[in-house]
Amino acid sequence: MAMRFIIMLLGISLSCFPMKSQDKVFFADSQFWDFGTIKEADGMVEHVFRLRNVGKAPERIAAAIPSCTCVFARFPQTEIAPGDEADVTLYFSPSGANGKVWRSVDLTDSRGALLLTLEMCAEVEPCDESIQRRYPASIAPMIYISRTTVPFGYIAPGQSLTKAVYIANASDRGVELDWDVPEEGVLNVQGPKYLGAGKEEALLLSYEMGPQHKDRSFSDVLKFKIDGKPVKGVSLSALCLDKAEKTDRSPSLRYYPSQGKLSGRLLSRKLRGSVKISNAGPGELLISTLRLEGKAAGSSLSSGTRIPSGESVELEVWGEGEIRAELFTNDPQRPYVTITFNQ
Repeated sequence: MAMRFIIMLLGISLSCFPMKSQDKVFFADSQFWDFGTIKEADGMVEHVFRLRNVGKAPERIAAAIPSCTCVFARFPQTEIAPGDEADVTLYFSPSGANGKVWRSVDLTDSRGALLLTLEMCAEVEPCDESIQRRYPASIAPMIYISRTTVPFGYIAPGQSLTKAVYIANASDRGVELDWDVPEEGVLNVQGPKYLGAGKEEALLLSYEMGPQHKDRSFSDVLKFKIDGKPVKGVSLSALCLDKAEKTDRSPSLRYYPSQGKLSGRLLSRKLRGSVKISNAGPGELLISTLRLEGKAAGSSLSSGTRIPSGESVELEVWGEGEIRAELFTNDPQRPYVTITFNQ
């Protein structure tokens, strides 16, 4: 009785798992393909296997189960009649692979039974992983850069500041490197015009501020060209101002709300909005320069506005659409603020 019970249990447990087909259904011209030596940088490769139904009944491939997420197969979705042929395409992505790799895909029917196993191998030449690991951004295929944004911060009039951006070529061929510098002439760039295969070079970016640049903000894009073709660039920003030293008599700028709201009047194209500017410090607050960006933009305040300790003024602006106000001040903690007004 106990033996009968064990046999019954074995029968139930075996029925829970898909069984391989006993009779051969498909014949392939080859169940194995060697891609040979391939480069990770060249991306995905593929091979077509020709299958023929050698069974006695129509058969449909229901699933292709890969041994790794880097390999997959595309197969016909319809039944294949006895004697008919069909193509199954095997795809392999070498991304992250190194050296000799072996992969496979199991083709199964709707019951989970194995119909055929397709296998492949390849010798993968990896990219320069050290470059890709150290360079987080790409501006062109296989061309990497150390950063895509470079904030210079505060630069005093008459002073200059230089920062380096590193660029690397992870491909197997050299490229011509060029760039377009913004026309104003405040930004200067020094660097190589040719970037060899596997080479890393430094680009030296310099903002040189003259007296005429005082109380100005700069937002530039350094546009690159690889072999004469425009590619992605680097965003740069800088502020030219005389930053005051903090003392026990320093002013302290505050404003509320943090973003102004614009509203309009009937039959008028102009929109208006305001924020309150306050001085919470013991010293006098000087708005040395106030600049507005926006169509037909105007303001109730102007450059040279002074706010005594403990007092507030209303900054009212008007214009036709979004307005951006830039304030340069003698507050050592907040020498520069931007306030945006929109609907």
